Amino acid sequence: MSSVKEKRKIRYAFDKKKGKIIREGEKNRNDIMEMIRDNETEGITPAKLAKETNLSRQAVQAHLKKLTSEERIYKTIAGNNTRYFPQNNLLNDTDLFAITMADRFMAMIDKRLIPPLEEMDLLKGIPADQPLHQYPDIDFSQTKANPSSHHFFLKAISGMSVSEDYCKNKFTNGNIIERNLYEFINRVGAYIAYIFIESLRPIPKDTDATENKKKERTLLLVNKAIPVERLFRKFCLLLSELGIMRNMDLHISEDGMSEELQLNQSSFDSLSDSFKRMYPRVYNALENFWFNSRKYHLKRHSLFAKYSKCIHKWEDYHLYKIGNCYICNKCHLMKERKVKGRGKNKEK
Repeated sequence: MSSVKEKRKIRYAFDKKKGKIIREGEKNRNDIMEMIRDNETEGITPAKLAKETNLSRQAVQAHLKKLTSEERIYKTIAGNNTRYFPQNNLLNDTDLFAITMADRFMAMIDKRLIPPLEEMDLLKGIPADQPLHQYPDIDFSQTKANPSSHHFFLKAISGMSVSEDYCKNKFTNGNIIERNLYEFINRVGAYIAYIFIESLRPIPKDTDATENKKKERTLLLVNKAIPVERLFRKFCLLLSELGIMRNMDLHISEDGMSEELQLNQSSFDSLSDSFKRMYPRVYNALENFWFNSRKYHLKRHSLFAKYSKCIHKWEDYHLYKIGNCYICNKCHLMKERKVKGRGKNKEK
């Protein structure tokens, strides 16, 4: 009588994420994949996977081998430390894209880029109609320097950035400060819009990523690709190149910020007036809102202060662009003139 192998009993389990009953092994493998995705930045060890899933190390290794063969994960080995990562690592890919774009953003802010950079020898060899995303073959055996990707970038970004089909500027022989300020604003706005659009791009359906990781990817791209502090330092450097601000290279503190972060009154007025002439609606709307909103709140605070139980102690205060007023150093209400509260004691 021939021996018959005992059939292995197949176990089933309910997968909450998929909302259906599946094989227990498949569910365990899905749980392991989920943990690997949740630790995609630093990776996760087989020992930790076994502890978190309450599976034996042999079972975990079998699932890892299956996931690796399906090219859903990969591993790194450093000494005795083995870590697993998802094959399509959204955060790492996004981090690289954000860092690259942030560096290009800083390179876009340069006084020399406003007139076309035709005088640079390396740029002369780059065709003006170079197709997008095409880079010529480079023969590194040649002693003559070849244009780099940075030179292609400079060629593409030099000159006025706004298409003449939408806006014809009058800065050809105009004010150099206004021309650079205008271009700075346009480039910053265009770059931010580009990053916002890129952050909303769809993720391929076959990519292993949780909804939380998708949201994390979007916020990572926005926050890392738009470095506000670096942009401010670059703006100050641009002002120094234009002769509006003192040379910023000579005033860098230990934390990387410039020690000289203010303009003298005449330079500030000149820069502010230039902005007002180019963007009058934006300037007037923001200025008027600040003035009217602060006046409104001063009147409200006056009413609150009159009926407050606080024994006010008023101090002189200068409110930016509004003028002199008073602030209570106890309740922090702010008003145009001193008033008494309803406290039992007299105002001090």
